[in-house]
Amino acid sequence: MPTFLLSSLRFFAFPKWWVLSWKSFRALHPISILFLCFPETGFPLLAAEPSPLFRFLPKNGDVAGWFRRGAPRSFDAGRLWDYIDGGADVYIDYGFKEVVTAEYVSGERTLVVEIYEMQTFEGAFGIYARERAPTYMFLPIGAEGYLEGSALNFYQGKWYVKSTAFTDDRETKAALRKMAETVSRYLGTYRKPPPFLQLFPPANRKRNSEGWEPKSFLGCTDMRGVFTAEYGKGKSAWTAFLHACENEEQASARLKSFRSLLVRPAKPDEFRSLGGEMAFGRHRDGFDVLLIVRKKFVVGMYPIRDKELSLRFMREFLARID
Repeated sequence: MPTFLLSSLRFFAFPKWWVLSWKSFRALHPISILFLCFPETGFPLLAAEPSPLFRFLPKNGDVAGWFRRGAPRSFDAGRLWDYIDGGADVYIDYGFKEVVTAEYVSGERTLVVEIYEMQTFEGAFGIYARERAPTYMFLPIGAEGYLEGSALNFYQGKWYVKSTAFTDDRETKAALRKMAETVSRYLGTYRKPPPFLQLFPPANRKRNSEGWEPKSFLGCTDMRGVFTAEYGKGKSAWTAFLHACENEEQASARLKSFRSLLVRPAKPDEFRSLGGEMAFGRHRDGFDVLLIVRKKFVVGMYPIRDKELSLRFMREFLARID
């Protein structure tokens, strides 16, 4: 074997300086040799098993007149930057595991389907919610989906599915929907939103305003995985939030951690009737915020402007938890 080729194999392909025997090397397919020697091609160094997510991608014949072009691709967390350089960090924050993608064509029309697998249901919902807007046209696909221009996105279970076309004519939009419905069918029958969203009071909640913060909440890094929802009544607007902990003791510790962010703590006399451990005061970002521990949850709202309205809202919020 040529020395330069052996060196390439030793450096690129094998941990701990493993080396193929010449007999084994000759048995490899020429394409496999290319991948071994030149990993910059973007393919695995050794032949990898097909991703389990490939089975969720639409197949030829699933959508009439559309056919898959080329082989599907997959990217794990270590290679996501190769696929969406500049946006990978956000997906990693939400618990990204793997994405598979395939291209489909029909005559001159082209569209791409991407399936992002996240570590949790909350992560899939969170990244979906981050990329939607309340003004989009929402569709009953998966747990929830929307169509905006030539993109149709939805989430279902721990998957976030994105379908994007390069034209936005009626026929292509119809194909986008059929592709999405096909993927949803392959993903299974569980199509419910995260159950903790049901704890938010429905009255005055802004439609499609719910979200999930994975890393920190209002600067408190101890509060990871916080559900939020936007509300409005008349000229008043506020954000409600819910943080689920393992038990009430942990919820109490999280509240104490958040209290350190209050630059002007105040006695929550107006809210004492709600009961439970609470924190109230001016946040370092300049608004008043209220937090209460109830069972294993930390719940609250901000900004506090109308204390009577806030009291009524929090009473209803806590009643849904009790």
